[in-house]
Amino acid sequence: MSEKAKLLALHPVLPAQDVRHSLEFYVDDLGFELAFLDNPQNPTYAGIRRGMVEIHLQLMPTEDLSPVQPPIVRVYVKEVDKLFDEYVDLDIFPDDPGQLDTEMGTREFSLLDPDGNMLTFYQDEE
Repeated sequence: MSEKAKLLALHPVLPAQDVRHSLEFYVDDLGFELAFLDNPQNPTYAGIRRGMVEIHLQLMPTEDLSPVQPPIVRVYVKEVDKLFDEYVDLDIFPDDPGQLDTEMGTREFSLLDPDGNMLTFYQDEE
C-alpha cells in the first residue's frame, strides 16, 4: 500500500455581503493581515491570515445564501485569554462577552463577523 497524501492546511471560505467591509473588520479589529484579493477596487474574493490561520472571504449576496445557519469556524490558539483581552472591548460578541470552560476540556470564546459567521477561538485547558 502506498503512503497517503498529506493534508497541509484548511482554508474555510466564509460568505460576505461586502468583501471590503469584511476585510476591514478582520484586519482592523481582529488583527489579521491581508493575504490576497482578486480586485483592489471591488474585491469579490480575498484571503486574510493571522499566524498559521488563513480564512477566505467570498462575495455572496443574501439572495444566494441558503436558509441554513451561517458557518462556524473553530480556531485553535495558544493563548486564548490573551486573544480575548485583545477583542473584549469590541462590539462583536453574540452574547455577553466571556470565556467558557467546557466539559470537553477547552477554554473558548466566540464572536460574530459582520456577516453573522461565528468564530470560536479555543485552547485545551491546562
